Amino acid sequence: MTITVDPRLEVSAPDGAVDAAVDGVGVTLVLEHDAAAAIKAGHLKVLLKEFEVEPVPVHMIHVSRNLMPIKLRRFMNRWAISARRDRHFNETLGLPRCTDNRFLQARQLQG
Repeated sequence: MTITVDPRLEVSAPDGAVDAAVDGVGVTLVLEHDAAAAIKAGHLKVLLKEFEVEPVPVHMIHVSRNLMPIKLRRFMNRWAISARRDRHFNETLGLPRCTDNRFLQARQLQG
């Protein structure tokens, strides 16, 4: 199946695409975690679910923490917190979903 699309709006950030879809501009293709809040609130729904791809593991390779720039360390800490909340990330690794806000806040403060 081939569908030709003539976009009415082009954005450079997924939150802009989600906001536009919520406002009724049209459909968008974003990662699930980018649209999760809007889907949960009932503002958006998933279309063409049968064409979704399976989640794949993500690896971060970096230099020693002693040599790591602070911006990279903060990014990695935030990514780790976000990934632990993501159900696909946890299902892939067979981990329980992290919902302990005290742990998440402590990790944010350490960053």
